[in-house]
Amino acid sequence: MAWTLLAAGFSFYIPTTSTAHLGLIAFFIYLFAAFYSPGEGPVPFTYSAEVFPLSHREVGMGGMNVLAFLMILSVIPETKQRTLEELDYVFAVPTGRFAAYQWGRVVPWWIKRWVFWRRGETIEGLYKEDNAERRDEEGDRRLRLRGEKGDDEGKPGKAQGENDFGGETKEEASSASSGAEQGEGKEKEVGKAA
Repeated sequence: MAWTLLAAGFSFYIPTTSTAHLGLIAFFIYLFAAFYSPGEGPVPFTYSAEVFPLSHREVGMGGMNVLAFLMILSVIPETKQRTLEELDYVFAVPTGRFAAYQWGRVVPWWIKRWVFWRRGETIEGLYKEDNAERRDEEGDRRLRLRGEKGDDEGKPGKAQGENDFGGETKEEASSASSGAEQGEGKEKEVGKAA
C-alpha cells in the first residue's frame, strides 16, 4: 500500500502539460483504495467488535457507544442548516469553551425541557447574535428577490407596486416622475405669485 501512495506522490513531478500526469495520480490512488479496502480498511470495525470477551461483549460495546456519545457531545459542534460564513463563527469558538457551554447550559436545559417537561425553558445561544441580525437582513433580501412580500391585484408573490425584481413597475415610475414634474411647476408658480 505504501508504494502506491509513493508512486502517486512521484506522479506530481510529471509536467502538468502531459496527459499522464492526472491519469497516473488517479490510477495509483485507485490502487491504494483497492488494496486498503479488503486489507486494513475493515480492521478497526472488526477489532472494536471482537476486542471484548463473549461474556462481556454487549456491555463493552454499549460502554463504547456511551463514551463516543459523550465525546461527540463535548467536542463536535452542530453544523446543520448553517451557511459557510456562519461556520466561521462556529469553529472560531475554542473547544474548551464549547465543552463548558454544552455541559453547563445545553445538558441542564435538555434535562429541564425533555425530562421534566418544562415547555417554557429557553437556552442562551453560544454564538453571538450579530450573525442573527445579518441572517434576518439576508432573509428579508431573499424575500424581496423572490417577491414574496404580499400580493398585487390577486397575483401571489408580489408586493403592491413591485415588479418581478422588487422595484417599481413602469407605470408607477412614469406617474411618479410626471407627478414630480407637476409639483415643480406648482412651486415655480407659487414663487412667481409671491
